[in-house]
Amino acid sequence: MASVNVCKYNMANMKGLRVHLDSLMRQKCNHSNEHINTTLSSENRVIGCKNYSAMMRKLKNRIDEVDKEHPPKKLVAERVVCLGVEVKCPKELSDFGKTDDWFASVYNLLCDQYGELNVIGGFIHKDEVHEYYDADLKAMTESLEHCHFYIVPETSWTDKEAVRGSDGKKLRDDNGKLIYQDCQRHGINAKHFVTKDMLRNINQLVDELCVKEYGIGYMTHGLVRGKSVEQLKIRSETESEILRLSEERDSLLFQINELSDLLGKNAVRHDMFGRVKHSGEFITVHQDTYEKFMNLQQGISHMLRVLQDTPSWAREEYRHALQSRKEADLLLDKATKELADSKNYIYDLAAEISLEQDEVIQSTVEFIKQYGLQEQYREFVTCLIADRTEYREWGNEEDIGLE
Repeated sequence: MASVNVCKYNMANMKGLRVHLDSLMRQKCNHSNEHINTTLSSENRVIGCKNYSAMMRKLKNRIDEVDKEHPPKKLVAERVVCLGVEVKCPKELSDFGKTDDWFASVYNLLCDQYGELNVIGGFIHKDEVHEYYDADLKAMTESLEHCHFYIVPETSWTDKEAVRGSDGKKLRDDNGKLIYQDCQRHGINAKHFVTKDMLRNINQLVDELCVKEYGIGYMTHGLVRGKSVEQLKIRSETESEILRLSEERDSLLFQINELSDLLGKNAVRHDMFGRVKHSGEFITVHQDTYEKFMNLQQGISHMLRVLQDTPSWAREEYRHALQSRKEADLLLDKATKELADSKNYIYDLAAEISLEQDEVIQSTVEFIKQYGLQEQYREFVTCLIADRTEYREWGNEEDIGLE
């Protein structure tokens, strides 16, 4: 049995896991991991959250809670905010149908060890079992069912900070070097969370749990015993990095496919943009304002041409006309900018509606499947299509994942 693998993720990495973790996308998208058998993906399970979207909401909320109570020194885009902990299921347990029970026990163990608020979810994958060559055993062996648990690395650590005088300035010693002192910090910090002791401890806890509840060992004590903890850490990080890059590649391929759909004919999004445009009455207001100022500018230009041919007594009126034109130009620029901002807002709103629409469809499909309402749904859609032809695509159960 391999050791527990730990991988570090920033927020961008976590968003890229959608193709790998979202149940519908995992079944429908193409994956760089050729060992994923999508016909078995329906047997996968989720622990500690409803789905991928719910896990991401839990992650963001937990990060906000910890940062509010313990503000970090600085925030960077590459900040590691989550850990992926991969745990495998012993073959003896899988053969007896105990996979879900085993991972439920591991989930409770992680909650006890790192806090239930920090363990935001786990995704059990039963569709990646395949044969591979084990370099340690020097023989072909079968991979195991596994679960990806995700944890917010909240921890305490000792840091260094410069000593300051009563005037707030940093103090220096006789050699001109800054004077530092130890200080205790708390917050999200993967560097201080993932240590040799942490890796050794989590493997030991999982092994003890396996022995206690099922009477079998989790760790491989033969070949692994000859390796140092540092070697195990390097191997674990290497395997996790390979997995992360594979998932990131899947995410990029999915984004490329999405872009192709947007460039082609997409009936759903076309209908959505039509509804947004229909409901966006404020665009019409700005369009009317724009046209009024264009007419005003044309009228002022005509007046200026007339005034240029008048006698000297009309110069004062001419100056007033020039000032009016300047004011009109300013108002025209403002109206043009407001119109552009309104159009940008519509595009952003359309994208947001698209995301919400996907979540609503997913939740509806899960509800229909959970309570066995497929037949009632078909009767409802049949009646709906008979009255409103624009809802005809609702009858395509394959498109919404209800086939």
